[in-house]
Amino acid sequence: MTAFSRGCNSALQEATVSERGLLTCAASRGLDPNKPHMAAHKFRVGQSVRFTPGKMTPPAGGQAYTIVRALPAEDGEYRYRIKSMYEPYERIARESELSALQS
Repeated sequence: MTAFSRGCNSALQEATVSERGLLTCAASRGLDPNKPHMAAHKFRVGQSVRFTPGKMTPPAGGQAYTIVRALPAEDGEYRYRIKSMYEPYERIARESELSALQS
């Protein structure tokens, strides 16, 4: 058994059911499941951002939002939970819909 196989097996044992499929897929492609394969999140929790919604997203009440939570990637793009002080609810936005506000 190679060192990679031992690392992969221990990662599979510690993973949740949903994570196991991703780890198995990564291992079959020769990727190390213990190393990240996407860039890190671009924005941090608490950061102020400008939200420019896409065509399929309901219009935004105010353009300045605060990052409430960084979410996992979906369809190859990170998502964020964001909140505006002018709206009573939170939104989920794709990273491509956000830009940093100058402080």
